[in-house]
Amino acid sequence: MQNVKKMIVVFAALTTLLCAAPVYAKTSEPLIINNWHLDFRDRTKNCSNADMGWEWNARSRTLTLEDFRVQVPDGEMEHQAAIFLPENSTIQLVGDTNAIYAHAYDCTPVYCEGKLTFAGRGSMLITTDSSAASGIFVEHGPLVFSESVKITFDPAGYVFTLNDVKGGEAVLSVRDKAKVIFPDDHVRAIAVTHDSSVKSKQIAYDYDQDIDREAGTVTLLKNSAKSDTEKPEELPAEQNALSHEYRFPVGSPVVLKDGSSAITVGASPYISEGYTMLPLRALEVVSSPEPENYFSTIWDSAARTISICHTTPDNPYNSAVLIFTDEPKMRMEGGEFLSLTTPVSLKGERTFISLRDFAKALELMGVTCEIRWEAATKTAVLTVWNAEA
Repeated sequence: MQNVKKMIVVFAALTTLLCAAPVYAKTSEPLIINNWHLDFRDRTKNCSNADMGWEWNARSRTLTLEDFRVQVPDGEMEHQAAIFLPENSTIQLVGDTNAIYAHAYDCTPVYCEGKLTFAGRGSMLITTDSSAASGIFVEHGPLVFSESVKITFDPAGYVFTLNDVKGGEAVLSVRDKAKVIFPDDHVRAIAVTHDSSVKSKQIAYDYDQDIDREAGTVTLLKNSAKSDTEKPEELPAEQNALSHEYRFPVGSPVVLKDGSSAITVGASPYISEGYTMLPLRALEVVSSPEPENYFSTIWDSAARTISICHTTPDNPYNSAVLIFTDEPKMRMEGGEFLSLTTPVSLKGERTFISLRDFAKALELMGVTCEIRWEAATKTAVLTVWNAEA
């Protein structure tokens, strides 16, 4: 009888301890985290939490996530990250229910000190509510998506921030069957910074881009092979401090502005008869060095014309240059017709015009600009000058 009483006491004590310990059950709803994060930067031993859905391999620096669903509430972990990783880390995704919801101010879901690779066959949803945060922040190294991972972003700020990158290896690469998806109207897609030792022409990207207008999404995919047979025109130019420089790498849907910020556009530039052909969306990222001066494009399907406008605070309804798609010509509204260098092209349901003709249109509107071709990097460069330069 006394043994039975002892067993009852022991069982009651164990029950109390188990009830006091936190239990993270796997459910379809995200686990709400208060003042919590996973920091693996100094973890030298393997560790895991099966209930939360993560496992850390210190030797290979691999974080495996399976059914990992967490939510950082507003007011918690501000100016931090949900996951901290050391350089040369890999996130291995398993399953289709991984998600990080960052509602706190400037809370980045994933931060890595160096090169970060996403691998595996799983998927992940990453959302942020703060424009000061990035979905993924990588210091001193490239970001790689490989195998068949699928990462979907719903960001308030940048999708990626790649800080203090080095020249050489592509700073953002999509390989194999991997997919990266984010909203089509999210123009603040990629932020890239580098120190003074790295020239903007040394920064490369390795991915292709597909835009679904109906779904309103941009999907980054493995870059398709590009032909090296075309030899475009050689164009001299110089750069001035009172200017903006826009770099259009052939075969890449990323426009690099002033060597420090990257913007994804509708499609990749290509070479046609020696001229660099740009998608209309690429032209809309161009602005004058003067504040609030920018260019916009309008497609008139009835008249089959493209209007390029230069908008300023003093004249928001500035006259436009009209480019005709059925005939190789352009003119200022009310002005004389000028011949295009090469006809407008319709490719893959997108409209392309040559950089040479775009520069000519800017000159018609009184904007000083120059273009040049960098053969080593296969990049067309447009420099827009300040009116007072």
